[in-house]
Amino acid sequence: MTPRAKGPGTMPVLAARWTLCLLLPLLACRHSHVSGTASTDAVLDAFKGGGFDVTQMNVVDADTWAADHCVSGKISELDVLVCEFKSDEALAGAETDVRHAWDTVNVDTAVVLHNGRTMLTIADRAKQDPSGRAIARMLNAFRALP
Repeated sequence: MTPRAKGPGTMPVLAARWTLCLLLPLLACRHSHVSGTASTDAVLDAFKGGGFDVTQMNVVDADTWAADHCVSGKISELDVLVCEFKSDEALAGAETDVRHAWDTVNVDTAVVLHNGRTMLTIADRAKQDPSGRAIARMLNAFRALP
């Protein structure tokens, strides 16, 4: 048995160790990705590598899209959603739901693209990308993912 240190500074050290032991598992499992498809982290990394600011992208409730993990936000003033799915059926249903939602609010410029069971949606509701260059760059980065 290892002897225990004694003294006035011992308690804060022990408390810090216990806190670290309790928090490490939580930090390691902050969210769950779907294996076998491009992760939302990989997609955002690809966008960032392409010169896009992804700081407005946040984890959102994946249940809204019957997905397993989603991030959503603005990139270059475009509405972007990236979701991972465990099944092709859930992916197809989400695509239908997204297209229906765009139709109900008259979105003129929008795209849905799949890479495996990861879905990318981009909508230009505010007409910020009239040439489509930003959308094309994001689509190309998404397509290039393994």
